[in-house]
Parts: sequence; structure tokens; C-alpha cells
Amino acid sequence: MLTPSNEVPHYTKNMVYELTRRGITPIVVHPERNKEILANPQNLQEFLEMGVLVQITASSYTGLFGKEIEDCSREFIKAGQCAFFASDAHDLPRRQYQLSEALDKLAKEFGEDKKQKYLDNAQAVINGDPVYLNWQPLPKKRKKFLGLF
Repeated sequence: MLTPSNEVPHYTKNMVYELTRRGITPIVVHPERNKEILANPQNLQEFLEMGVLVQITASSYTGLFGKEIEDCSREFIKAGQCAFFASDAHDLPRRQYQLSEALDKLAKEFGEDKKQKYLDNAQAVINGDPVYLNWQPLPKKRKKFLGLF
């Protein structure tokens, strides 16, 4: 799993290349909370093109980390760039476990089929089976003229 939180380290592309060359599929976790990717979500696409899988933290999608991260999570999901959710249950005394809430929200916003696909993808990773994404590029953010338009 690749878990950069502030910026994407300069060596990441080489590392992803080496891992995929050896038949290992890297999983980028919580890209929606990475400051560099949050500022420019299109940066994630380059890694998707290299064959990584993307895992979004369930509590990011439910809004625990704020609206901006929730919206970014939704955009990744809408574009098919996310394969499954992370429970983020490694620090339960400090963090809320919201996997069920995220899956329910996913079904409500995108349908039961999407929810089942996320569950199937998670099981495929556990089993060592391939996971295929049919993702689309994110629309580019339009720059505002003088911050007004």
C-alpha cells in the first residue's frame, strides 16, 4: 500500500513501475486526503494508468474529514477511480469506524450494484485475484478569472 499524506514522493512513479513489472498491484490509500492530490485530483490518473488500485477511506466519503475531502472522494467514486473503501480501523480509540455508513451511502448515491462491486473488489484483493477498474478521467478544474468567474 502506498500512503503518502502530504505530497507524492518523487520516487513514487519508479516504485509503482517496479512493483507492477514484478506482477504486484500497488494500492494507493486515501488519495483524497493527500494535499497534493486534493489540490489537483487529476494527478491520480497517471498512477491509475500505471495499473494501481485506489482505496478511499470510508470516513472520508461519509464526511468525517470535512466537505472538501468528502467531495473529492465522491468525484473519484463517480469517475470509477476507486476500487473499494478502507475501514481505517487501525486506530479505533481515536477514529470512527464508518465502513457500513460509507457502503450505505454508496448504495444510496450510486446504486446497490456499485456497493456490491466494492465488496467484490475487496474480496478479490484478499483472495489475490485481479481487480479491474473501468475508470474515466476527471474533468479539469476551470480556472477562475481574477477569482470571480
